[in-house]
Amino acid sequence: MRPSIDEIVSVLGRLEILSAEVIDTGQNNHVLDTGQLIIRVPRHDGACRDLLRETKVLAALAGRLPLPVPAASVVTLASGIVATHTKLPGTPLLDLAGMSDTRRQQLASALAGFLRALHALPLDTLGVRNEAHDPLTEWRDLFSDVVEKVLPLVPADIE
Repeated sequence: MRPSIDEIVSVLGRLEILSAEVIDTGQNNHVLDTGQLIIRVPRHDGACRDLLRETKVLAALAGRLPLPVPAASVVTLASGIVATHTKLPGTPLLDLAGMSDTRRQQLASALAGFLRALHALPLDTLGVRNEAHDPLTEWRDLFSDVVEKVLPLVPADIE
């Protein structure tokens, strides 16, 4: 079960959520923007797990990177969880069209500095165990799910 807008408004006590703009309806979360507050509503159990982990990682990164990091908090509701954080300063980068070469270079430099700082952090900063990880595990699991759940629904005469 996923929290309703009315439940989120009731628990957070913020009426402006009723007129929030839906800025993304992705695979894992519904994202609402009130203008000052970003609210993420997980769409499934896996997204709940990932959102909890993400808020811990963001907290560990705060103050350690050259760009602002959202201070996300998880709110537990009767029907699930939501994550909230104040909107970061700046404007969304939707594309590079119309951006001067100088501005593109500044953006590239800022991004490179952010990535250098991020990758320079030791894993224990994030509370992540340094264990062997097979990057293909998620894809193998997805393929197994397709074979088990999707292929039986495909008519036999489809090639």
